[in-house]
Amino acid sequence: MRFAVMGVTLIVLGSMLRMVSAQENEVSREAVVGWLRHQERLVRSVECRYKETWWPTRTEMIPLIRQLCGSTGDAPGAYIVAPVSGDKVSQKSIHWLRKGIKERMHETSSSGVDIFESTRVFDGQVVRSLQGEGHEEPVGNISTAERAHWWDTVQTLPFSFLYEFVHGQPYSEIVSHGAGFSASDVTVDGLPRIRVFVQHPSWKCSFLLLFDHEHRLVERLFQKPKRKGVGWYVREKHAFSDYEPYNDESGETIWFPTKAEYCYYIGEAPDGTGVEWKRSTFDMEQIAFNVEIPDETFVLEFPANAPVYDDLGGFGWITGAQLEARQRSEARRPLLIIVSTLPILILAVWFVAAKWKARRHKATAVEQHDRSGD
Repeated sequence: MRFAVMGVTLIVLGSMLRMVSAQENEVSREAVVGWLRHQERLVRSVECRYKETWWPTRTEMIPLIRQLCGSTGDAPGAYIVAPVSGDKVSQKSIHWLRKGIKERMHETSSSGVDIFESTRVFDGQVVRSLQGEGHEEPVGNISTAERAHWWDTVQTLPFSFLYEFVHGQPYSEIVSHGAGFSASDVTVDGLPRIRVFVQHPSWKCSFLLLFDHEHRLVERLFQKPKRKGVGWYVREKHAFSDYEPYNDESGETIWFPTKAEYCYYIGEAPDGTGVEWKRSTFDMEQIAFNVEIPDETFVLEFPANAPVYDDLGGFGWITGAQLEARQRSEARRPLLIIVSTLPILILAVWFVAAKWKARRHKATAVEQHDRSGD
């Protein structure tokens, strides 16, 4: 009987220890949101130069891509990327600036012998872009943020590495409001890590985030619902490494990765591993945080003879000179309205004043008549 009681006691104690250990390994949602918001709020402006390189589909993945496309009905050619220049598909040199919600990006891309330049600018309200700069016929576009899908397109920009899923949607808000949240201390490759899972509040996707002991993001899995059955499959894997410290004037330190790798998957192989179809790498060359960036940086002027698609005013294809003339006209419109209505306003004020003066004179005359009658 005594041994039975001791056995039950040991079982209960073991269960309690496991419960305590599990609770110690758990990380609260508030803690994760807290350090994410702190990191996001430290950065007010950024200027950086970096290289983005696209790599071809790995040879060993091609049979798996064909197999998956055979089951889904997709065209395999859309997921097999061939090299163009040496072992690369293309490489871009990018100058990117951000101030608040304003943004400017200039790309110089190379695939083989061709060099292509483009600029995209967002001034907080309007998106302007110019494709093919340096060529004989560059082409421009001007649009509202909504029509340009500025707020709902997933970007591969330095801000999206750590801070934003899409423009205007920080990761702290996703973690704060997403369903299915869980976070715990784990060991990965012998290193202490914090693993966080959360679903997007409104999109049909989820995130599996892996942080180091300093709360620096090491890996992010972007997941989509499986086509068959339940659960998620990895659509993209983002890896961040070679973090460097940047001292801010506030006394805080901003940690940012100087290398990033994005891998894209079409689905899962029979053994459950992801079938990668393309990959891109990012190498930071220069980066500065919380620097002064003039507002004029976020203005893009179109060449006079360049065709520009005006999706903002609904005028379709016009030239840069016509767009500039129309914008000058619109800028003068409030002044013209004021100038044209000013005489009418003056006349109206004069008329009201005259009527008031006449009524006042009449009232005074009646009062004097009444007094004389008394």
